[in-house]
Amino acid sequence: MATCAYLIVTAVVYFASLLIPHAKVLDGAIQLKDPAETAVALAKDISALSGTWAAAILGASGIVCVKGHEWSRGWTRLDSLMVVVALAGGVLTYYGMYVASVAMFGMAAAGAFAPLSQDLSFAIAIQYYSALIGTLILGLVFARMLDRKIG
Repeated sequence: MATCAYLIVTAVVYFASLLIPHAKVLDGAIQLKDPAETAVALAKDISALSGTWAAAILGASGIVCVKGHEWSRGWTRLDSLMVVVALAGGVLTYYGMYVASVAMFGMAAAGAFAPLSQDLSFAIAIQYYSALIGTLILGLVFARMLDRKIG
């Protein structure tokens, strides 16, 4: 029951996010004094947020690795595999942070910052999608554990 509820809520949230309108033009935009400095600060903030998210994934995955079989009757190989995938999501998030740092270092060495560069965009995508997948998989593990504990 918990697994079905988790999957339904996840799907609803995803499809609801598709309904959010995206403005093509920013009305009332504020002119920045130093756009490059702002872009660097935003890239650092994204990496800091990703690092916090990855730490939470790794911590929760570690707890499930140690205690999951005690908390749930019928721990399966699928549960173990999903925890490994969640751990990989956390680790890949840190890798994305490294790639972003290398991309920004290269831009600093070149004396120009391109916030939409392919390297930086790829690094930020690695951070986001690996953390998202790790979180969703870990949530599924918890839902499965809850199903077995209740049922």
